[in-house]
Amino acid sequence: MRRLATGPNIPLAPNHTMIPKKIFVICTGNICRTPMAKALLVQEIARRGLQDAVKVDSAGVFAVIGAPASQGSVVAMSERGLDISDHRGKQLASSHVQEADILLVMEESQRRVIFNHWPRALSKTFLFSEMVGEGKDVADPYGQDQAAYDQTARLLESIVQRGMPQILRHLELESPSHPSKAAPETDKRVDADERGELLTPRKKKSPL
Repeated sequence: MRRLATGPNIPLAPNHTMIPKKIFVICTGNICRTPMAKALLVQEIARRGLQDAVKVDSAGVFAVIGAPASQGSVVAMSERGLDISDHRGKQLASSHVQEADILLVMEESQRRVIFNHWPRALSKTFLFSEMVGEGKDVADPYGQDQAAYDQTARLLESIVQRGMPQILRHLELESPSHPSKAAPETDKRVDADERGELLTPRKKKSPL
């Protein structure tokens, strides 16, 4: 496997040089989508020279605890020179939610789980696709063929590459000398019902 490429360091404000920001990517079982998303995020963060300023981890709302990444995910990442064979699934816990600066979920249903258990975390919880101005779920390829995993990997890769400026903006890591071109703003602070309506054009209902 090739080592992650690094690019020129992006200057950071003095108050961001000591404690790294934390991204948590969340799906259902933590064996298909989020192992890939984490690897791709780590790669892009390193490419920007921010590996000391931003850390990434993953978990599942109904995790297959201790399980390795799905073979389809391992293959899709190996084709990009990324090794996720040491990944092990873990359950999302209160400590993860508390330490995260941003929670990126794959589906709206996972955001609702977070709201039900940790309602105060809703303001820092976003669909992964919101980072590129969309409100779509990233479908789970679990149990499908390699083509489905490859398609999911391409989608995640696209979101990471196009959405990184918006992610950094949420982390307050934009460099004054290198302003990011953020994706269209989609994170208006609204209540749980209104947020659900913005993302899914269906009849309004309780987030519970």
